[in-house]
Amino acid sequence: MLRSTQWLRPHTHLFPFPTMAAAMMMSSASSAFTSSFDFSSKRNNNTTNDDSSSNAPDVASGESVDRDEASRFRRSSHQWWDPRGPYRFLHLMNLLRARYIQDCLLEHFDRPAASASTPAPLHGLRLLDVGCGGGLLSEGLAKLGAQVTGIDMLKDNIHTAQRHLPAHLAPRVTYLHTTAEDLSLELGRPSSTLTRFDAVCALEVIEHVASPPTFIKTCSELVHDNGAFFVSTLNQTPLSYALAIFGAEYILGEVPMGTHTYDKFVKPEVLRDFLHQNWFEVKRSSGLCFHPLEQKWTLTANHDVNYIFYAVCSRPAQVLSDKK
Repeated sequence: MLRSTQWLRPHTHLFPFPTMAAAMMMSSASSAFTSSFDFSSKRNNNTTNDDSSSNAPDVASGESVDRDEASRFRRSSHQWWDPRGPYRFLHLMNLLRARYIQDCLLEHFDRPAASASTPAPLHGLRLLDVGCGGGLLSEGLAKLGAQVTGIDMLKDNIHTAQRHLPAHLAPRVTYLHTTAEDLSLELGRPSSTLTRFDAVCALEVIEHVASPPTFIKTCSELVHDNGAFFVSTLNQTPLSYALAIFGAEYILGEVPMGTHTYDKFVKPEVLRDFLHQNWFEVKRSSGLCFHPLEQKWTLTANHDVNYIFYAVCSRPAQVLSDKK
């Protein structure tokens, strides 16, 4: 039986919903990662890639890559920037996510709060967006001044991101068709010029990977000591199943069936364990709520469906000493 109705508070109109599924259900009701990336051949992001010009596989390799998930996401890879398409609720969530990351990083790196006099508060910070899709978050972080590298297992997603990237943001954003695992391998090569990042972001990704523990471990290898890590996902609760799968996929048909797999949803305590095992200390955790009438997302203390963690890497100096 679902937990009473603590998640529904009529006086505040707050409803927590999954990012790409059940939020669509409520809206409808209320309104009627190359096998290895070749770093020597990286091209300018302003260049529109032509599928025929690359011999790289459509899906990059990696232990955490789920090829069934890749197949499903490939079908909508051209729709990332359609505000009314399958990713429209990520569009609505994007500003909230970027500001959450901004506020945590400003606090962590002891920088002044963002203001009209600091239009690029994240200037000088190098961020990695893992599973960047069409670049929604990458562009949002670049607008805040960060130097962003977006990676994705799907070549089609990277092409979409590159084609959309505005010229004024191009100097701040690099998109790579690769996986976190391959990037970590590149980091460990003696001849590599790649260095670890000030922060790594993996938002709405871990519920689609083949091995969450491996994925978290790999992300930990890509962040600086005392760097930050942001991860968001869906809790494994009856409510999240009812909204994200039963309601949105099977009842309303707002999301293609099979988009979500309940067994791959991750409980907060399980994610905390994964993080702790890889030298991450959770500094802040928040739930995400959707306001159907206002069509916007806000942060909340409720973690029953969507939630986000901000953690800091406290890895001992001797660990991964062979990596940059």
